[in-house]
Amino acid sequence: MSTRTKIRLDTKRGKRRSQRRRQRVSRLVLLLSALLFAACALLLVNYALQTFSARRLQREVQAAYSESAPPVAASAPEGTAQLAPAPRAAAQAEITQPLPPAPPAAPAAASSSVIGERFLSFYAKNKDLVGWLKSDAVPEIDFPVVKRDNTHYLYRDFYGRQNMSGTVFLDQSAGIQPRSQNLVLHGHNMKNGSMFGKLYQYLDIHRLRNSPMIEFSTLYESALYVPYAVSLVSVDATSPRYVSLVHQAFSSGDELIAYSETLRGMSAFSLPMDVQADDHLLTLITCHGDEQHERLVVALRALRADENPEELKALFRHLGS
Repeated sequence: MSTRTKIRLDTKRGKRRSQRRRQRVSRLVLLLSALLFAACALLLVNYALQTFSARRLQREVQAAYSESAPPVAASAPEGTAQLAPAPRAAAQAEITQPLPPAPPAAPAAASSSVIGERFLSFYAKNKDLVGWLKSDAVPEIDFPVVKRDNTHYLYRDFYGRQNMSGTVFLDQSAGIQPRSQNLVLHGHNMKNGSMFGKLYQYLDIHRLRNSPMIEFSTLYESALYVPYAVSLVSVDATSPRYVSLVHQAFSSGDELIAYSETLRGMSAFSLPMDVQADDHLLTLITCHGDEQHERLVVALRALRADENPEELKALFRHLGS
């Protein structure tokens, strides 16, 4: 065999080997692509199923709660009861003799330690239940709130089943009996709109104008809250927008005022609400945007005994005008 013929044969063999290698690589790439596509499809199906499950669960508990929960009027401070005054004419007609001196006032009673009837069926299903959160401005925010630690309900639904939406939970450092001065609630910012996935709508000034109030009913008492700040902050201590958000108790009234003023200073709007040292606060926290450390905070305080909800709503109707 001549050298030229040998070179041609070697060249052909080399081309065939190279072609086989390319075919193997192509088949491997196709196989990996198919596996990746199948994995993505499974993830999408799982996400869709969990989204459906979360929404169905929310509808079920909403329906059950709405049947048992009466509407909440303006909240009274802890330890007080709101009594309907007797009609003036009837009261005057009954007074025929001078009234005896009033007895000394009894100390204010503590908030009830008996679980409200509306919660009994839910509490029987999950002893981690602490209350119910409801927003008029964002209808999707209408669900139970739980408490265990700050990880258990990150990816579990109300019944403890695995679900990426999780459940809104009270910070582990706070309590409802006795009630912490600042109730801090955490929830995922879900793209499917569940949990705090629609909390960003409080950045819409029109929603705040029309429906500023949020109701948070614990197992033992109900209250209406009004926002004093809607803020974008950072939990990165090196950021100029850093705020230490979790304060269930304050060492002094000045500390509470400083906390509220920090959030007010970062608020997207100047809201017509002040905060006093003895106010009870409600703080809703969720992730926001693409920045790992950014948080959206809707900061609220409970209505005071001498405040009228309709009058406060009227103040918000002029917001931004």
